[in-house]
Amino acid sequence: MQEWLSWLSLAALVSIGLTDQEATLAVNTNKGVHVISDHFLSLTLDPEILLRGTTSLGAARTLNMAKGLAPAYLRLGGPDSNRYTYKMAPDPGEQTDNYTITVPHWIVVNQFARDTGLDLVVCLNILQRDGDSWDPTDARGLVAFSDKMGYNLGWQLGYGNKLLDFTSSSLASFGLF
Repeated sequence: MQEWLSWLSLAALVSIGLTDQEATLAVNTNKGVHVISDHFLSLTLDPEILLRGTTSLGAARTLNMAKGLAPAYLRLGGPDSNRYTYKMAPDPGEQTDNYTITVPHWIVVNQFARDTGLDLVVCLNILQRDGDSWDPTDARGLVAFSDKMGYNLGWQLGYGNKLLDFTSSSLASFGLF
């Protein structure tokens, strides 16, 4: 709290310094105006990192840096989130594409979240369709597997949905109403 007050005071002094008027600043430190969530500082992990293996989530350096951010939300999502699928029980011999997150990937990201004290929030593919409606098949499998494993996480339908036109009728196609 003291650090925020210092920054607030500095910002006020700088803005006052831009004028030729004298001002007095009084800050009441007995009562907060607003309380910020412990999870205010959060981060996003693009699933591509899991699939391409470009970063080892088990590396001591990565774990230590992420632990320093806790408590925080770790959102598993990225610009291509609406292309990713989750296969928790692929058919034997089934080849998965470059956008498929499988059990080993899922275990790694959940282990990372647990080891670092971060709360995982997962972006689900909003564009996975069955005709005109959202197809929740992959999501159901992911939720069921996560529940069986005892993973505690949050869910987000889609990633950056600002390009989608949401009306009550279009939301109904996602099975939300």
